[in-house]
Amino acid sequence: MRDMAALLAETEDTHKLAAGVGKRLALVKSAMAVTRPRIERLTLCEPLSHWPPAWQQVLCELQPTEQSGMRPAAQEGTLLGDIQRALLSHGGGAQAAQLRWRDDGSVSVMQAETGWLAAQGLAQHLADQATDTVLCAPQVGVLDEVMAAAQVPRQGFKESNGFRPALQVLPLVLGQLWKPLDLYGLLQFLTHPICPLPWVARSKLAEMVARSPGIGQGPAWDRALADIETACAASGKDWTEVRERIRQWIEQERHDPVQGAPLAVVTERLNALAQYFQGRLRDTDPAKQIAFTSGLSQTLTLLRALKALALQGETHIAAQPLQTLLAQATAQGTIHPLLVAHVGACRPVTHPGAVVDEAEQVVWWQLQPPPDLAGYPWSQAERAELHSAGVALPHLDDVLARDARAWQAPVLAARRRLVLVLPPPGEETHPLWLLLESLFEKGHGPAIQAMEDSLTDQRLAPVAYR
Repeated sequence: MRDMAALLAETEDTHKLAAGVGKRLALVKSAMAVTRPRIERLTLCEPLSHWPPAWQQVLCELQPTEQSGMRPAAQEGTLLGDIQRALLSHGGGAQAAQLRWRDDGSVSVMQAETGWLAAQGLAQHLADQATDTVLCAPQVGVLDEVMAAAQVPRQGFKESNGFRPALQVLPLVLGQLWKPLDLYGLLQFLTHPICPLPWVARSKLAEMVARSPGIGQGPAWDRALADIETACAASGKDWTEVRERIRQWIEQERHDPVQGAPLAVVTERLNALAQYFQGRLRDTDPAKQIAFTSGLSQTLTLLRALKALALQGETHIAAQPLQTLLAQATAQGTIHPLLVAHVGACRPVTHPGAVVDEAEQVVWWQLQPPPDLAGYPWSQAERAELHSAGVALPHLDDVLARDARAWQAPVLAARRRLVLVLPPPGEETHPLWLLLESLFEKGHGPAIQAMEDSLTDQRLAPVAYR
């Protein structure tokens, strides 16, 4: 802790360390004392006490109002309404009368043997029940793809992935830093859809490398350069500039992967790649803008890491440490820019606590357990010391209570119908499902419908040809 404090004190004056969330919130609070923001009304969907202390200080400056307590959306007399009121009574500590399952169409519990079958069954259900629907899907999986294949509007779930084309450019560029020449990596670099080399050059170079492996010299290399020069003259491109870019990206000096490459060389290469991405941020295609922005962010993240190493006195970096830094820069991945929601899609959410508005129908896809809540790595004495220093760590019981409150939100938001899709048999279910089962009398619990039954349709039987 002393080392971290000394590093912070050393870097604060030189602005080498970016401000964290806490410092930014403190700056916002101090600025609000001088200039009031143009926010007339702020309503919190969650209690103010659920927010971290730094956020509470900022929000209190805006004098927010909190929504009234959680309330049932369904009418009394329906099974859905009874479940909602029983949930609220259980949360309030009251002992409610146990329920009996009845099939009035307000609650459906579905289950399939596999995730694919469950997705197909849900797609058919949403096609038949076209109504105002909130789709809660904490784990999307194959759901969106199956819906698109079943002619159901794509929901537009934005899952991050580290294998997007824009995030593959930097690893290919760094792979060309090392000895010996990686011919397969060079071919991937030349044929990649996003490449800092012009297509007129990389297409012919890729053909040459595939036929005559090697670069920099030889009759095949000279013929390829001559063909590129002719193609540049025919297309009006500047041959001198194209030749310089070939030297920069293909013919550069390569280094021993164990002894490492100079940080100045790697930084220069990253700056050139960042400049390439920056020059394409004005593309008129929004999908390409998102892709180039992701590539630029990844490159700048790695640049900051290398600058931190340079500040520590390092002059070289080996292949393995560079690969580790690259993995950290790509850890969050990026969204697919073309997978947008289609017309007629549901209101999708990936966290149950995000369901704040009522809907005619609420579907909770794959009611699987949430990730385990990890405890703090500090001892009780260390937590007390942190508390005395002003570091407020919420009690784990309070965190669990907040999560349990958020889990009830999708159930309470349904006005006419609630659809729960359970994970395959044998897999662990969500704690909310265990709570719902406890609300019913023994022997009169929820009826689980096998989704395979809804997929067996004689109209879809194969046609026999003679």
